Amino acid sequence: MAHSRADGRTLLRIPARPDPRGAPAGQAADRRARLRPVRGDLSGGHRVRHAPILPGAGARPPAPAHPRDLPRRRGPPRLPGDRPPARHDGAGAFVPRGDALNRPSDFADIKEALQDRIEALARELLPDGHRNGGYWIGRNPLRDDRHAGSFWILLKRNPGVWKDEATGDTGDVINLVQYLGQLPDYRATRDWCVRWLGWKSGPQKPMSDAARRAVERQREKQRAEREASEAEELAKQSGRAFSLWLKCVKLTPDTFPGSLLETYLQSRGLDLKRWLIDAGRPLPGAIRFSASEPYVLAEGRGRTHRPCMVTLMTGANGRHQAIHRTWLSPDGSGKAAFPDPERNKARKIWPSPVGAVIRISKGEGDLTPEEAARQGRAGPLVVTEGIEDALSIAISCPDHRVWAAGTLGNIAHVPVLPCVSRVIVAADNDWHNKQASAALGRAVAALKAHGRPVAIARSTIGKDMNDLLKGEPV
Repeated sequence: MAHSRADGRTLLRIPARPDPRGAPAGQAADRRARLRPVRGDLSGGHRVRHAPILPGAGARPPAPAHPRDLPRRRGPPRLPGDRPPARHDGAGAFVPRGDALNRPSDFADIKEALQDRIEALARELLPDGHRNGGYWIGRNPLRDDRHAGSFWILLKRNPGVWKDEATGDTGDVINLVQYLGQLPDYRATRDWCVRWLGWKSGPQKPMSDAARRAVERQREKQRAEREASEAEELAKQSGRAFSLWLKCVKLTPDTFPGSLLETYLQSRGLDLKRWLIDAGRPLPGAIRFSASEPYVLAEGRGRTHRPCMVTLMTGANGRHQAIHRTWLSPDGSGKAAFPDPERNKARKIWPSPVGAVIRISKGEGDLTPEEAARQGRAGPLVVTEGIEDALSIAISCPDHRVWAAGTLGNIAHVPVLPCVSRVIVAADNDWHNKQASAALGRAVAALKAHGRPVAIARSTIGKDMNDLLKGEPV
């Protein structure tokens, strides 16, 4: 696979199967991806595209078809006295009925109260979902959602922030109630929230300016305390994750050959002994191995143990931030299979991957980003979603720096450091997946904002770069 500029300069070339002596077995054709620009802002570590709700709040981006025109799995949550959903304007946008109620201080109190009870609210609005770390994950009940996990709600940092990855719909906890409740305006949304919280409804006594300022000061103090507490907890979790990684077995020419991790990687066509150790090239320092790593099953259904590939995720400052774990089958022939696989994935990241990467290879000169910056050297960076794709490229392109983002959404937050001259995103061939295509578009737009050239490279066969390495068409 090769990706070239219009001037003929090759951006990336991956042989179908690398030869240990360095001779490629063949070349692949060039392919470019067409990207659709996506509007949006970075907010709270997430790329959020807000759909305005209040009249006059601004133009609404194109929305999907009205939910009632799509297959329904279950109705939205209702409380006694709830108003019917708003009518729609034909483009899928809400058309409020009556005067929208806009009481900023009132809604600020409601928002904080909802955030304090966010898990109970998530269970109310999305009862078929489940908790996964700091997220409430489930299917969107307003469309034919076949993929558990495409709709998530934050439970910890910025509680109540939510997103439907398939449609791009997103917002805060107030928007969440209006969206899943199909409520027409802020008046109906406020009424629903007040009843759910058990508060008294009806006209409220106006507050004096002094009292309002006192409330705002108290609210800011509580918000600052909550954010400080969350940051402290995240730092503690990051430290525990780093300690866990340090206890795992480091990959060396002595520890790696014959291990279950070698067996697993060979099942993915990745013969690191042949292509790295025997060639005198370094093994990835971020990857380690645990012979028996605990796995906590969803919904408190106990824990089990499996062999595990444990990789370190590093932040832009070069410090540890999270770990990525891939649990393996007992014989190392593939990923582990757990009960209820939709809820119990074989891969997990802990605690937060946003802005962190798995540094797989250092590229030409074998310099860390920090060393390269001190020497004023810059080179190409290849970014992948998965570790196996990153290893496939690192084996084939030793002069390129290669990082794995861990998730498709995190590619948008990959740090573009001074050591990077240009970025090449190694994308999967999932043209039919609108959700993935939209996420890729957002990622490329975010990377371009750093002012470096950004290109996309795709495998000409199979799903991804690992399939290209193995020479597998399917």
